[in-house]
Amino acid sequence: MKKINDVIYKTALNEMLELCKVPRCSNDTFPPKDEKSDNLRCVKKYLADKAKAYKAANISTDAVGNIWYDIPATKGFEKYKKLVIQGHMDMVWVAQKEANNWNKKTHPIIPIIEKINGREVMHTKDYLTALGADDSYALGLCLALTKHQKEFKHGLIRCLFTIDEEVGCNGAMHLGKLKNGKKNNPLDPEQGFNSLLNLDYVAEGDIIASSAGLSVTDFWINKIKSVPATGNLYQLTIDGGLGGHSGIVIDMGRASAIKLAAQAVKAIGGDARLSSWSTLHQERGIVHPDSRIKFTSSKKLKEVEEILANWFKDIKKQYPKEPNLKYELKQLGIEGRKVIADLRESKLLLDYVDNLWYGPVSHFMDDGFIESSANYGPVRLDLKAKTHQFRIYAFVRAAKNSLTALISNANERIFEKYIIDNFGNKNCKFNMFNYLRAFEYKPNNKLLKIASKAYDSIKIKSRITKAHGGLECSHLLTHNPDMDVISLGPKLDDEHTCVETLYLDTYKNFCAVILRIIETIGK
Repeated sequence: MKKINDVIYKTALNEMLELCKVPRCSNDTFPPKDEKSDNLRCVKKYLADKAKAYKAANISTDAVGNIWYDIPATKGFEKYKKLVIQGHMDMVWVAQKEANNWNKKTHPIIPIIEKINGREVMHTKDYLTALGADDSYALGLCLALTKHQKEFKHGLIRCLFTIDEEVGCNGAMHLGKLKNGKKNNPLDPEQGFNSLLNLDYVAEGDIIASSAGLSVTDFWINKIKSVPATGNLYQLTIDGGLGGHSGIVIDMGRASAIKLAAQAVKAIGGDARLSSWSTLHQERGIVHPDSRIKFTSSKKLKEVEEILANWFKDIKKQYPKEPNLKYELKQLGIEGRKVIADLRESKLLLDYVDNLWYGPVSHFMDDGFIESSANYGPVRLDLKAKTHQFRIYAFVRAAKNSLTALISNANERIFEKYIIDNFGNKNCKFNMFNYLRAFEYKPNNKLLKIASKAYDSIKIKSRITKAHGGLECSHLLTHNPDMDVISLGPKLDDEHTCVETLYLDTYKNFCAVILRIIETIGK
């Protein structure tokens, strides 16, 4: 068994490195306007071509671009139980300022492998971009299993690659829909698929038996009245935050640069009036590590600098786990600039953002699991566009569906209090456009015991737990409600950030665990 473990691991690792050359950031819109605007078109073709080259069977796709294929059962093992192994093909694109000129739709990731503190790890060169190991480690392992299918015994395995997990689980939500309106469900229970491994978690030994649901609400204001800017125009940039996957790091004391930008301008006070607001990273589902806000004030540069210096001392105390958090203040030319016409409306906008729910809301105190949490971003205020629009997204994750609705409704009440009641109903709107039910614990889930024994067999301690990851599980279950599902993965630190790091010893262990699950489940 050790020999095939090594072979699968080495091939999976090589496949990951090859995938770094293939652009695969999440789509900007769903569905994409056309093939050219589909950010995943290259990786879709790449995966389909690889599957064909490795002699996979029944290579299929649906109207939204999900891909699946079968690894036929070893001769004599056709009666083994069937298994689905699933991962998502998109990644969150995050880049440092030095990489701003890189086109996220075309530029490859540059990975390196080195030893840090005695452990072999993979990350990007100079930590300029995210690695995308979330979820290339799943794609790489599936391709390795396909390539070496004749070198180990197994029943029928279906590999499923979904699109756009990072921006709303659109692939899992629309799985199997065809252009003619019919369906070709790859999880059809009539085909005998009753077990699914979701390879999309980040802690070695954790077996995810339940994950939080999600709601996303889009808040916006149109036709904000503006006037030519007067006084002094300043640009405040807050960056250097650690950022990260909002559902996983939300209780780790990480700062939202969007919230800090609102607090900073409020600290300056007086007649400070907003001109524009944006984030470098437009991805949703992350703790935003940066924010840039432009505003006018009658206060001179030196006074503003003193106010911000004192404000930032308090912020550093508030966020001791953010060692690289910093800000930069510039005075800009005022010619041609616009600001929000009504000073009161400008202040209300800052109050609104500052009061949106952020961070952990409640915990299951017995095991530390975050029962519910809230986050928001990206943000945009544009007084140049015809719409004169402000827009922000708010996210709520909760283990109980009732809690998801409760916190989402609270955010809507905050919007009504600060915005609708003051800007007027006509130009203010919100829309909950994505709602995922929680993936709830199933006591008789046979995969829990099988996965625990697989970890035991390679002497890795495991635990059955709950998480804010594994979001696709709830949607996948809608296609086959009686299916046994778990989520698991190797140790991956700081996913959705430029310091994303995959620990290769745990990836090797993970490959061995999946092989043992395949072996056991068949029997």
